Amino acid sequence: MSGVTETGFEAETTDTLKTAIEAELKIAFGNAFNVRPTSVAGVWVGIFARKLADLWDAAEAIYGSQYPETAFGASLDQLGLLTGAQRLPATRSEAVLGVTGTPGTIIPTGSRVRNSDTGTFWRLQEDNLDITIPGTSATTGTWESEETGEVLGVAGSLDTIDTVISGWDTVNNAEDADLGRDIETDAAFRLRRADLLVAQGKGTLDAIRADVLAVEDIKEVQIYENYTGSTDANGLPSKSFEVVVRQGDAVSASIWQAIWDSKPAGISAYGTTIGQATDDVEASHYVAYTRATEKAVYIAVTATTGTGFGLTATGVASIKAALTAYGTGRVCGDDVIKQALQALPFDVSGVVDVPTMYLDFYASPTATANLAIGIREVATFDTSRVTVTLL
Repeated sequence: MSGVTETGFEAETTDTLKTAIEAELKIAFGNAFNVRPTSVAGVWVGIFARKLADLWDAAEAIYGSQYPETAFGASLDQLGLLTGAQRLPATRSEAVLGVTGTPGTIIPTGSRVRNSDTGTFWRLQEDNLDITIPGTSATTGTWESEETGEVLGVAGSLDTIDTVISGWDTVNNAEDADLGRDIETDAAFRLRRADLLVAQGKGTLDAIRADVLAVEDIKEVQIYENYTGSTDANGLPSKSFEVVVRQGDAVSASIWQAIWDSKPAGISAYGTTIGQATDDVEASHYVAYTRATEKAVYIAVTATTGTGFGLTATGVASIKAALTAYGTGRVCGDDVIKQALQALPFDVSGVVDVPTMYLDFYASPTATANLAIGIREVATFDTSRVTVTLL
């Protein structure tokens, strides 16, 4: 049986449609009627079967568009709106650039620089004010990639002035750019929509986490609770919970309010960042959360190259990129594992050995052990903090 069935939608295929049409023709004109593929009737049967199959496919797509698990594209967007979920748009990468030149020189918003490694263009954000080079002949500003998505801007690569302005001499980025994102995929949107539905509940850790994650520019949320009658090993007082946040550019007031709106009655929201939220009658209440401490990791690595593989500056940059990519997806409390890092340079063509690697939380590292990261901390990586020596 085809069409809408107890198990879902069953579409007819070109082959089944072709067989059915051929059978109908033989009933109408007799078993001797020629429906071979090379006959006139057979050719017409094939054409009609394919066109009918297209209609069945369209009907199946319409049926599937009513359910989040099978909807896609614009249909999934419309389903998301029914529960207040919207697909995340694409964003641009951002970098802080230092500029030097003649004091008093004005660099207007929209001015462009170029990445000397990749050729991508970056512009002074339009929502910033124009930059005026001060008397010290140096200043900084936030710039964004012209293209959306994960546009790379490793430390030292945004160094070419494209918009020529008299008095503007140099530009550079001391640290890697914060990567943008592509438009949210269907798969990611389905998962986030399900998480947002959890936020409609109240009082559970999942609901609190979902509400705080919904605050604009939040990067990560971890929640810990202590339901015992005494302070626990993590320092949480009795009958309390702690929201640990990688805050990004999120506004603290929005975080306090999101926690208050979801927290259970009579349970304390513990943390080091304390503020106020309001209830339905505009009464104020103290709420707290903890801003995660970013632990900058410094790495010094020695790499041996094979015969004929003298690594160029591009190769060194590839090793740095491989090491800093380790930080992608790291969350609060994730320790930095030395062996995992030491294996990464082998992915770069020409590297045959990594005899030494040192890492620590300060420049010129000399430690060789793993780095412990607390539950209120997160390890961060940047190519400007990676030193590569080639042998």
